[in-house]
Amino acid sequence: MKELAITIVKKFLIFIEKQKAKQEFKHKQISSIEFQLKNDYLKEVRPYSSINFYQSYPPLRIRGARPTLSRFQIYDLEKHLKSDINILDIGGNTGFFSLFVSSKVNSIDVLEIEEPFARIGKKLARYEKIENVQFINKDFKKFNPSKKYDLIFSFAVHGHTKMKFKDYIEKVFSLLSKDGKVLIESHPIMFTANENLLKEELERLDFVKIISSGKLDDDGRLRTFFYITRK
Repeated sequence: MKELAITIVKKFLIFIEKQKAKQEFKHKQISSIEFQLKNDYLKEVRPYSSINFYQSYPPLRIRGARPTLSRFQIYDLEKHLKSDINILDIGGNTGFFSLFVSSKVNSIDVLEIEEPFARIGKKLARYEKIENVQFINKDFKKFNPSKKYDLIFSFAVHGHTKMKFKDYIEKVFSLLSKDGKVLIESHPIMFTANENLLKEELERLDFVKIISSGKLDDDGRLRTFFYITRK
């Protein structure tokens, strides 16, 4: 009964959001591609997801719950990027963050279990003529590529994999190149009630070295993040 009520409410909110997008497009407040992507995004009811894009895409001023540009700056990501590195973005959602980063690196693989999200990312990549980002619609637990990555993004996603934390980090590290790094972000602190939880979990693993850390609250919810590598 509760799930049915959530679905009904979500359908109503989606209807309102579609009408809003239609008016914004009519009055040239949003671009044609944003209008198309928004309609694609709102086609399916997902009780656990927002009616807004999770990430923004600054080059086209596409809005999202989490602003990509400020995240990029707070992570101090620029100094970790090189034109020859390959990145894996685990649970990349629509991939707007990775599409924004793509011009600064050799390649990015966006791993996303939800096919509708991956499809939206592919559509934006085609529109922007971005050819070095690949969207892979697969469960992380079943992801076993032959290649290795120089940098791996793990943005508030580890808990959603249903893996034990140690097993998750071990698998992530197995995908790293020799001197590779991982940028891992906590889930919103409001759900854990412990600001240091992710740090404590990382420190319990004797094979993990923390390089640096920080905090951000770009969408009004506090998260911590860490650059880590193998000891």
